[in-house]
Amino acid sequence: MFKKLLVFFVAGCFFIGGQISEAATSFTDVSGQFWAKSEIDYLADEAVVQGFSDGRFRPNDTITRLQAATMLVRALKLETENRPQAELIDIGVNHEAYPIVATVFDEGLMTGRNGYFEPGQPLSRAQMAAILTRAFELQGESAVSFRDVPSSFWAYNDIQALTANRITTGYGDGRFGPNDSTSRAQFSVFLARSLNDRFKPEEQPVSSREVTVSGIGLGDTEQKVRQILGIPAREDISEYGFTWLIYKNDYLNYAQIGIQDGRVVGLLTNGEGLHTRSEVRLGTSREVIRSKYGERVTEIQKGGTIFRYTNQDHHELYFVDNSYVTFFYDSHRQNRLSGIQVIDGNVERSFARFYGQPSAALRRSFEAQVFDLVNASRAHFGKAPLKSDDVAARVARRHSVDMAENAFFSHTNERGESPFDRMENEGMTFLFAGENIAYGQTNAMFAHEGWMNSRSGHREAILGSFTHLGVGVGFNAEGVPYYTQTFYTP
Repeated sequence: MFKKLLVFFVAGCFFIGGQISEAATSFTDVSGQFWAKSEIDYLADEAVVQGFSDGRFRPNDTITRLQAATMLVRALKLETENRPQAELIDIGVNHEAYPIVATVFDEGLMTGRNGYFEPGQPLSRAQMAAILTRAFELQGESAVSFRDVPSSFWAYNDIQALTANRITTGYGDGRFGPNDSTSRAQFSVFLARSLNDRFKPEEQPVSSREVTVSGIGLGDTEQKVRQILGIPAREDISEYGFTWLIYKNDYLNYAQIGIQDGRVVGLLTNGEGLHTRSEVRLGTSREVIRSKYGERVTEIQKGGTIFRYTNQDHHELYFVDNSYVTFFYDSHRQNRLSGIQVIDGNVERSFARFYGQPSAALRRSFEAQVFDLVNASRAHFGKAPLKSDDVAARVARRHSVDMAENAFFSHTNERGESPFDRMENEGMTFLFAGENIAYGQTNAMFAHEGWMNSRSGHREAILGSFTHLGVGVGFNAEGVPYYTQTFYTP
């Protein structure tokens, strides 16, 4: 048995964990593309790290307090002999690591808790900040504040000093993550920056733009984006022709950063990284947004043609800071802000089309973005992410292409096949399944927000109990996109 649901709409020498190997400047698990390779190689050349006997560094493993202490002693070239006795319950004088622990105790770099050093426990990012601030006598206050580090937090001053000295930039969503564990790679990077200025990121000015996403504003460099946010999960083509850098490691902070000629020309998010100088955030009411930004845009002249835009209940277009900003609202939650798209004014005005030029690359971009936006919304509502399914995606794409090429819009195709018939024809088995379809939406965000505002079951499918999702997109001859979502639970 299965339940049918049909809905549509238009529109990181260590003593712990292995034997010690000889110092090496190349580790088998730190490749040429690894983000912290330069810093790890530098520390290996300086005999601060040695790796393991199997030739690995294990960069993604959580660093322990003893491992961090060992690296500090080596980096600072501290003598470990004739140190005052450290009275610890879990590290006695006969313990092989005792000289290291006694040294960091004597130097005041690390302290225990209630008589315990806890050598095998993970080092938190706040602890990391505290010991590096002590080790290198860092001082300073930063103009950057982290939303998860209040001034009352025990390591606030240490984190501020680390930030002011460009040892850390925090996460790209405005958080520092003080209680998160520090990986071996992360600690290597922070330590290398503390030892040698050449590893510090370029000092980044705070964006002066009205709207920023994860600290990024229009006009910022691609280099800044990658320094702050890291390597994107994916690079997608946009309907405008520029490239979207996709950041989705944390769906609560899902972000798309548009890049053209090395500069940011687009921003898109339904995540918590959204900030504006006018203090608009996710959840801000439509009335407040209207009061802050004034008259809505209803038309844009592009060359000799005037393009007219319809502001709807669930999205409105404004011209802000030489950019076109679309605010998306959740009509199921009193029309509060649910997402935003920002396009550079020059880019928008030079795009003399409603729809992008159809291509396989654009189709794949829309499909991947629709999938990610679903999981981003599910994260906000405390739902588990859906799993991508290739067979379901094939079913969905075929239906979208069929609708586009044969000029119909229906869950039932011209051969009389329902979504469930088409799924079964592909050998799919399921307990229950469902389908969302849409057409005429200019990109994945518009399609997703349209479904989320539907009163006909689309939102229930996106936020419901399905476990798998496949997305397919097709274009008709005029470039109008057709979208299909195939949901199911096996």
